[in-house]
Amino acid sequence: MGSLIEKGVLDLDKGCDPYVKARGGKKSQAVLAGLRDMIDFLKNREEIVPLSEKISKYVMGEPDLSERFVYDLGEIDLEAPVPNPPKTMITGPSWKQYVREGQVPEFIFILKPSTALVGPGDDIVIPKSPKQVVTEVELAIVMGKPGRYIAEEDAWNHIAGFTVFNDVTDYGLYSERTPAAMIRAKSYDTFAAIGPCITLKEQMGDVQNLELKLRLNGEERVRIRTSDMIYPITHFITRVSEVMTLQVGDVISTGCPQVIPVKPGDSVEAEIENIGVLKNQFVEWKD
Repeated sequence: MGSLIEKGVLDLDKGCDPYVKARGGKKSQAVLAGLRDMIDFLKNREEIVPLSEKISKYVMGEPDLSERFVYDLGEIDLEAPVPNPPKTMITGPSWKQYVREGQVPEFIFILKPSTALVGPGDDIVIPKSPKQVVTEVELAIVMGKPGRYIAEEDAWNHIAGFTVFNDVTDYGLYSERTPAAMIRAKSYDTFAAIGPCITLKEQMGDVQNLELKLRLNGEERVRIRTSDMIYPITHFITRVSEVMTLQVGDVISTGCPQVIPVKPGDSVEAEIENIGVLKNQFVEWKD
């Protein structure tokens, strides 16, 4: 587990040992697990987040420790910030551009398989005989508290934070206009990239007015703001929890009004204000 700081990424697990030793204490099992696994971190975040801040302050105040435990982002490979979410799903249509003649489209969601999940810097593999693969930059909710039938006024309390979601689709399959084709279009391996980190909700600012951008091979192709969503962020949690229990670590993406076609060799940077840039390369399937 790492904490993103100004000088790089702090290894919280390694930094915790000298911090605890200096205070004559020891790590509890919950803290130990939470510094090594994101789901455990999210489950115990009320205890671990303040501890993480104290570890960071202590390590950065000790030059020999910061030299050992802080890594430059260019020196490490980041994994998906939630490498093992219980559920990963996309939702929509959720943007005002989809409203036609005052009619709001039906809200739907589709579960992505675990094999679809990849992280920063990972390749996104275009499958054999694709029709038209597209990419979308989306804001994703990371759940921090479980629940079923969550009221919209209580939904914010169930959120841990947010991450960037690159939702990839074989959009050409949509021409078949069947539920099966829509699910298949979203479900290929590597078609759900998330990262580069989770920004805790307390650090996000106004989530209903964030800027999202997408660059294809360095050229900006999408620039939108969450103020153009049909629904507030809490709506997504309420609607999904009407159908299934939401668990800690679930990732719920909130859609995008623009799709950008991609091909093998393309590089995509999905960026969201107050979170960061998620970069992935599209490659061709090879046997």
